[in-house]
Parts: sequence; C-alpha cells; structure tokens
Amino acid sequence: MDPPRPTLGVFGSEESNVLPEGGEGGEPSLAEEADPAADAATATSDSGLQEPSDRSRARASLACYMCQRKKIRCTGTFPCANCQRRNWSCRFDAQADGRRKANNRRTVQDLNEATEQLRRQRQMISGMLAIMKVGDRDTISHLVQRVSQTQNLGEIAEYIRTEVEKDGKLQESFLAVDWAAAGSQL
Repeated sequence: MDPPRPTLGVFGSEESNVLPEGGEGGEPSLAEEADPAADAATATSDSGLQEPSDRSRARASLACYMCQRKKIRCTGTFPCANCQRRNWSCRFDAQADGRRKANNRRTVQDLNEATEQLRRQRQMISGMLAIMKVGDRDTISHLVQRVSQTQNLGEIAEYIRTEVEKDGKLQESFLAVDWAAAGSQL
C-alpha cells in the first residue's frame, strides 16, 4: 500500500502526512512511520504543532568582509557577532550582493514616487496661495466652497489648475512662490 500523498496547506505549502488525532489509541499512524526524514527536519511541540528544527535558521543576506575572509558564519547584522566578539572592524560590501541591489532599486522607486507626490502637492498649495493672494472674490469663494464640500483632492487640484492656467495674474503669483525660503522656516 502506498503512503498517503501530501496535501496542500492554506498557503500552498505541503502539510505533513500526520493523520488526525483520535486514531487507534493515540498510536502513530502509518503516515508518521512512513517518513522518518520529516521527523529529522521538524520537531513537535507540546501543543502538537510542528516547528522547524534549529537547523533551519535564517541566512544572512551577505557576510561581512572578515567573516568571508575567515570562512566563518556571519550573523549579517552590523556589527556582526564575530566582529564584536573579536574586536574586528566589521565592513560589508553592498555592491557584491544582488539581493541588496534589488532592494535598493525598490527604495529608489519608492522615493521617486514620494518625490512626485510632493511635487504635485506643492503645485496645489502654490495654486491655493496664488488664488488667495491675487484671485478675485468669486474665485476665492469657489475655492473655499470646493474645499469644504469635498474630500477628493484630485477635484480640488483640477479646479486650482484650471483657474491658474486661465488667469495671467494667478500664473505669475503661482510661479513666484518661493519654496526654498519657506523650507528653512517650516
């Protein structure tokens, strides 16, 4: 008789071949006896849940220079445990690890997106300031009305953009906003 096949768990990982509890007098099932390699890779806790053994530990993304040179396991932290214990200078070469490059690429992309969002917000604030400084009463009251009636920033930004583009005085005031001077005071 063939041992039962593993079934896919909730997240697509293979579950163990342990049959439900309450079997014959609590004795191990055939599935438990059939795979001794599984017992070596996992340990069973008191609650009956399987936990990974000490052998499956997280690996450091990159070993420091001294651990690489001495060919010893590095914790990957800065400073690593070996360098701390031996008073060595702990240095990492981030250029050598492709995984860090991918992470840096994502960070740069996130920063570019945040910069673009800040640029759009500055434009909207500059437009609001221009309307409040040199806009006529109707334009100012329409702006206040839109701000008080909607939560949609896109709608407010579109109104501001339209008003600034069609009025030369507003465009001039919009371009005159000095963000460099304001940044040091905020």
